[in-house]
This record gives sequence, structure tokens and C-alpha cells, in this order.
Amino acid sequence: MFLFLFKAIDKCQYEVIYLYQRWLTKVNLLHWKGKRVMSQVMITESEWKIMKLLWVKSPSTLTELTKSLEPETGWTRATVFVMLKRLISKNAVKMVQDSGTNVYCPAVRREDIAPAETESFINRVYDGSVGMMFSALTSRKALSEEEIAELKKILDEAEKSERSK
Repeated sequence: MFLFLFKAIDKCQYEVIYLYQRWLTKVNLLHWKGKRVMSQVMITESEWKIMKLLWVKSPSTLTELTKSLEPETGWTRATVFVMLKRLISKNAVKMVQDSGTNVYCPAVRREDIAPAETESFINRVYDGSVGMMFSALTSRKALSEEEIAELKKILDEAEKSERSK
């Protein structure tokens, strides 16, 4: 038996509770007892450009997205529309009717998909080695002094966290 409960928060946000007897299935934007559970959403580099815009300004119309993307990418309205359809099929974007106009909203938060994208990149490019990635960045002097200091701070905090376990 399936039970879907939808609770509207506003035009672009909603909660979904999905119960299947005793099984909890991971679904995008699923809330279960106050916790967000995500299935993995993988998006392309081009799709990231649309998502970044939607995370900053949402809801957005197709026209607004095309005007914002055209100078950087040269994409036409048709290209943006096709990419939005792909993002909708991946459950990364949702379309809502607002006064007869379709508006688009992110269905996932950046912080929910960034870790999987980062892991995918490190696995693909550096065979899963974070050390190799940092070695490549430091050997090419691609990191500023501020970024190096920030990384040291992150590593120190991670080390403290590991010791306290």
C-alpha cells in the first residue's frame, strides 16, 4: 500500500511524506519524521548553470532564465526549455503554474547534491584520491594563501572531530 501526503509550504516548496508499509524509499525532497532524505541527483555541468540561477532567484520563468543565461552561454529559449525538462525528469526542478505562466523552482537544495557531485568528480578525475586532487592544485599554485589557510582550518577541525570520537 502506498500513501503520499503533500503539504504545500509555498509555491516552490513542499513536503512529501511517502509511506510504503514499513519501507521508507528515498525520494527527492522527502521528509521523514523531520529529517530530509535524498536520493542521489546527478546533473551535468550545463544543468548546474540553470540550477545556480534558480537557487539565487526562484521562481523564475523560462524567459527570465533565457535572458540570464544567453550572454554567457548563447543558449536559446528552446535549449533552456529542453534542459529544464531534463532537470524536471531528474526531480531537480519543478514547474508550477502561476497566473497561467509556468515558473520554475529548484526541487533540491545545493547542499543536498553538491557532496555527490564532488565525490563523482574526485572519483572520475583523481581515482577517488582527495590527496591527489590537492597535490594537483598546490603544485600548479592554483590555491591562494587564503584558500590554503581555510583548508588548514577545515583539516584541523576534521582532525579534532576524529579524535573526539
